[in-house]
Amino acid sequence: MAHDRAHQAEATLRVSGRLRRRSATRTQQATWQEFRAAEAGVRERWGSVPATTERAPAWAQRVANRKAEDDPRLVEATQQAAKEQRETSELARKQMGERQRLRQAIYRDSRSRVSAKSRAEHYAQRAQQDRQTLAQIEALPPEQAAALIRERVEAERLAAAARAERAARLRAPEHDAHRPTGQQHERDHGLGL
Repeated sequence: MAHDRAHQAEATLRVSGRLRRRSATRTQQATWQEFRAAEAGVRERWGSVPATTERAPAWAQRVANRKAEDDPRLVEATQQAAKEQRETSELARKQMGERQRLRQAIYRDSRSRVSAKSRAEHYAQRAQQDRQTLAQIEALPPEQAAALIRERVEAERLAAAARAERAARLRAPEHDAHRPTGQQHERDHGLGL
């Protein structure tokens, strides 16, 4: 608006007669001074001014977006949202793993029910556990490290034996509802047939 008034004052100065020239000059100088002050205020507050009045809406949008991006509240909210998204993804991944382990426990057939992705996740978790164990062992004196290794090997051996025993029991005929147990009796076909 100040820009328009300055241009209007300039046009008035050009067409003004000799008697009105002094007044028109003062008006023109005052309006240009007002325009420069307004422009300096806008530049100080927003960093730039729009090139033309037609470009003002696009300029205002760019400036508002830039100011919003620099707002600490927005930065904090964005970081919080990203953190919550990571936590949600991690929770979903854990839930998927728990669901898969539950399926394995129910069906007892891990090879046909476990996807390659699940196996990869399992092995990645196992690798992480092994790295932690290795770091723990390396931090111990040699005698304690050897004792810890022996304890873990024995615990794994016992766990494997227990799993094998349980699998054998589950495969035994007395646990299969579809297999007959004991001796099979001859079929009785009724009245002397």
